[in-house]
Amino acid sequence: MYDTINSSIQAYDLDRFLNIPYWRCHKVVQAFQIADVQPYGHDLKNDIRWFQLTPNDPEMAGKYLVDEKYINRYAPTIGGYYVLYPDNYESYSPPEAFEDGYNRTDLEPTGLTFGEAIIELKTGGKVARQGWNGKGMYLVLMPGYPEVEANIMTSSKHNIPAGSLITINPYIAMKTATGEIQPGWLASQTDMLADDWQIVN
Repeated sequence: MYDTINSSIQAYDLDRFLNIPYWRCHKVVQAFQIADVQPYGHDLKNDIRWFQLTPNDPEMAGKYLVDEKYINRYAPTIGGYYVLYPDNYESYSPPEAFEDGYNRTDLEPTGLTFGEAIIELKTGGKVARQGWNGKGMYLVLMPGYPEVEANIMTSSKHNIPAGSLITINPYIAMKTATGEIQPGWLASQTDMLADDWQIVN
């Protein structure tokens, strides 16, 4: 009986991971690798003990202080990363997890990169460049159609019988400033290197 229950638990343990959705990170954070952690002082008035984190970067000057709640919660170690999110939430990440998920950029972000914009499109969002002047312009990813009937125009252009089943692959479409839908949008070199992509709500 015990072996049967144990086998069922093991099967459940494997199956439950198959049902968890996948997520991809595309947020921008500030962070530094920790070279040392030392006690800094005790604020007697507020009864808060402070600790100093030393960055593993000679170009970073100044003291980076965290309170004992941060130390007790994360137990930061040398080699790990102090992480600051855009809403000023402080966190910590082990080196392997952080380095697998982030690449360093020395530019203060003004928006999404082209790669991050593509990820947003793939998850069903709309994106546009900050520099686009047209009101209401944006891009969407059209999912395509596995089997649709070719209309008269399509059949004449491609020399196939009208009503034939055809496959239309996914493509990026643009909503133009004048309201038209332009299928098959292509990115320029400037678009691909830009950091001013925005999510359109």
